[in-house]
Amino acid sequence: MLPWFQFNYSAIDIDSIVKLRVKYGNIPIHATKFNGGALWVDKNIAVFVMEGLSNSVRLWSSKNIPNNSYFFFTNQMFPYSLQEIKNQIDFFHEVTSGRFDNTRLIHMANDTQSLEHCIKLGLVNSFFCNQNCWIDFDIFKITRDVKYKRFDFVINLRPELIKRPFLAQKVKKLCVIQGALYRQDEYFDLQSLNPDYINKSRITQVEVNDLLNQSYAGGIFSEKEGACFASSEYLLAGIPVVSTKSTGGRDYWYNENNSIIVEPTPEAVFEGVRIAKEKLIIGDFSSVEIRNQHVKESIRLRKKFIEKLGYLFALHGILHDPEVIVHAYCNHGSFFKSKPYPNYRLNADIN
Repeated sequence: MLPWFQFNYSAIDIDSIVKLRVKYGNIPIHATKFNGGALWVDKNIAVFVMEGLSNSVRLWSSKNIPNNSYFFFTNQMFPYSLQEIKNQIDFFHEVTSGRFDNTRLIHMANDTQSLEHCIKLGLVNSFFCNQNCWIDFDIFKITRDVKYKRFDFVINLRPELIKRPFLAQKVKKLCVIQGALYRQDEYFDLQSLNPDYINKSRITQVEVNDLLNQSYAGGIFSEKEGACFASSEYLLAGIPVVSTKSTGGRDYWYNENNSIIVEPTPEAVFEGVRIAKEKLIIGDFSSVEIRNQHVKESIRLRKKFIEKLGYLFALHGILHDPEVIVHAYCNHGSFFKSKPYPNYRLNADIN
């Protein structure tokens, strides 16, 4: 077997890629990096995992990819329409010279709508596997008791209007964890919220978790997005979420015992924070139960992926344990590039 991190990806014809991008509806692509990796490669079979089919650009005319190859992919940013998914599929087939049929494209869906779209388009091996199940719950965890909180509310987000941070404007004792700005035309000045804390530079995941544990609740307000890592990081740290209604998959993790869903107004968010804080203090919300529910479901979804991989291994006579392979892949830094998962364990301690 060739380790995934040694796979020889092909050079990129930038001019051709730009033309293809326009042809297929200006789909997002990464021409200089591959948000993905080969989970398994030998002379007979390869299994790739990547963030979106548009990242297949790095497979451009790769003759060394076995015909018996499979491509697991997620959509981390936004839920796509039926036509947008079809554009990505068509792009993939052109980039890979039509060598692979749709049964080899396997979408790990964040929400039921995108799964239904993929099945309708012939990606019949796709399955539900919300990407937040891969967050490292050895990093995001409970580290302090509810009576030792400093902030009423924390929001962890990029300074962009699409995140609707202005909805937190009425909240006092606010903690803001500021991420990178991707869209200059979407910029929102988070300092205008007058937070009690805001980071001036990038902070570590351990520092993020500490700030979450200093807060009574976490907020996320985008109307349309992917599964939203920050949302599940709140839950894994044992704090309830105050969220607006949304599409894309983050609400999969919500229930009456861990979240307050509010209308998209500053007044409704203020009231949601008040209720969430009160419920946590009096015990209607339990930090331990909030975390444990998420961890248990994460483990269940991870098993679904390993079962899929195990089926492919058995089909092609690969005798290796798929769980061991996934563990090794995560240890080397998986395709979820922004979130390392060094302690991948199915039977992890959930407390």
